[in-house]
Amino acid sequence: MSGKDVYPSEQLLRSIEEIATIKQTLSLRDRSLTSGNGLYVQSGGLPSGAIQYMAGGKFIARLIFIRNLDGSKDIKKYQPGNWETKVDIILQLCRELKWMYESVSNWTPEKTAAYEAEEAVNAELVNRVFVAQQQHREEVNRQWQLRGVPRWMELGKIFLEELKREWPIEYYESDIVEFLRGKRKAEEIRELIHRNAAWAYVYGYMSSMDWISQEELANICLYLGDSVAGAIRDSLKGDAQSKGIAFASAYSIISAEGTIDALKQD
Repeated sequence: MSGKDVYPSEQLLRSIEEIATIKQTLSLRDRSLTSGNGLYVQSGGLPSGAIQYMAGGKFIARLIFIRNLDGSKDIKKYQPGNWETKVDIILQLCRELKWMYESVSNWTPEKTAAYEAEEAVNAELVNRVFVAQQQHREEVNRQWQLRGVPRWMELGKIFLEELKREWPIEYYESDIVEFLRGKRKAEEIRELIHRNAAWAYVYGYMSSMDWISQEELANICLYLGDSVAGAIRDSLKGDAQSKGIAFASAYSIISAEGTIDALKQD
């Protein structure tokens, strides 16, 4: 490059290196997700032991540089442009994927087995809950209105915190919808998550009143979880791994809140 050329910032170079490093640890599916926003980052070793990094479009690299063994960097090509605005987004995505991988790697064999087990929502039990819901419609609606929007938002927050702590794949994929499919789709998913959290709370209340059994409560939570997992899988068009059992587990925490509040009332 000539002296008149504009050089990339050190921060940009570090970001590209980090993206490339994390991508090497990902599955093929998740590597493809990192290119979903139109930024492609690649790296490869050279005979000298140095590493070459490339970033830009799918077919045209806008940045090429070499990181030598002594840590110095040689800039071979740099074309500033809008592609740079995507770097921070992709870097954040890669960091979330790395966090997800590390979290899942620490699961116990029992938790892994539970996650990988076949899911089976019992339609008969779901219908029993819906019948009970109709039979006690007036009290159910009273509970719904009594809590109000702030409580439903609080329950949605509790749900996401539980999901992030215990089920990182689902937490990540519920968040990545906006990244890959846009804000409108993401808002639909979030609305469904919050609405189902409210219903999980109500069903917990119904259980405390003995209107539904514990078996029916567990099954309806799985039903709510499956509906969210299915919506995410549809939104990500085959790129998602979301499982209803993970969402159901988090909704069980919310149903317990409904049961506790009912007992406090008594």
